[in-house]
Amino acid sequence: MLLKQIADELAFQQNPVIFVSWDMTNFELWARSIARIIGIAPQKVLGGKVDPEQVAEANKQYVKISKMLWMLECTMDTTLDQVAASIERIAVVVGKEPVIFIDHLQRIPAAKGVTPLTWEQQQAAIAYTLKQWSREWNCPIIAATALELGQDNVPDNVQASADVVMIMQPNETEEDQQQSISLVLKKNRNGTTGNIPLIFHNDRALFTE
Repeated sequence: MLLKQIADELAFQQNPVIFVSWDMTNFELWARSIARIIGIAPQKVLGGKVDPEQVAEANKQYVKISKMLWMLECTMDTTLDQVAASIERIAVVVGKEPVIFIDHLQRIPAAKGVTPLTWEQQQAAIAYTLKQWSREWNCPIIAATALELGQDNVPDNVQASADVVMIMQPNETEEDQQQSISLVLKKNRNGTTGNIPLIFHNDRALFTE
């Protein structure tokens, strides 16, 4: 949800954005944005428990976002090469390279015909491919990944291709509808590391500082 909130804000500011997801459908992503605009929990939008007029009004605000936002709904049969081809077509239409969001690395299937790799080897290969895309197209690529149980950082061979690595860590203090979160900068190739405190409002699908 944090990635989608960032993507929506960039698109609202009229920056072209491509959101590629192997995790959620386009409807689920749209529902989270609509919930954030209305100020309600996403489950209510997904379950159809919202006044249609409220949804229609929120959609009017979402139109400005959607004009600069392309969402690619992927399946386990969707390869990185297919995604790259779609991104290049969109970039030609827009006239400049977009900001690309990838959600998330674990769901991206291995290339067909390639010798099976370990989990970390596959993630490292995918991260390297995304780095090559970023260099070739001269655009930022933001990718999400889930840490394995017991890990406190992205594996070295995965983050070797990243300029910035951020880890989302929940803090101990938690209220009914709010969760204190730290966005910890573990690696920053072009600057300093640090900690960005955030509050996640579960009842509004919203992150605030």
